[in-house]
Amino acid sequence: MSNSTRPASSSVVAINNGGGSVGSMGLKTGNTHEISGHPGTNEVLTSGEMNTSYFYRFNQDVVTTTPFGTTGAETVVVVTGVANRSVELVSYVVVASGESQVKWQSNTTPLTSGMTLGHNGGISSTNNEGLLRTNTGEDLRFNSSKAGTAMAGHVSYKIV
Repeated sequence: MSNSTRPASSSVVAINNGGGSVGSMGLKTGNTHEISGHPGTNEVLTSGEMNTSYFYRFNQDVVTTTPFGTTGAETVVVVTGVANRSVELVSYVVVASGESQVKWQSNTTPLTSGMTLGHNGGISSTNNEGLLRTNTGEDLRFNSSKAGTAMAGHVSYKIV
């Protein structure tokens, strides 16, 4: 999935299926998203509706997106925990300036094994039903193992 950044109210994401682009969708613009599957066809989704062509559900009241970054071997808090609730990660993108091993954590508990990124490498994953979830009340943290390797990215998450 590739992302073209425009002003926050009109970002566009290309929908890619096995190397061939199958359409694009506008990101959060107020309370609707516009999905364009093929040139000349558009579908506008209101919060909470499910698109049957792409199985994409937009719910502005639940999903939040935030950037994060590291400057070397460190663990950073990406989303602060909420008492009696969990942070559910639904998508992430990470790009590395050099080689490093990275992982997601619930406070200090690993949620993923170490994922090795190469020089100028990256990783992304999306699942609207949730990729991973922190323990109740704990922060979602990102850990990078290599000193001198900067990381940058963003996450989309729900508080559940």
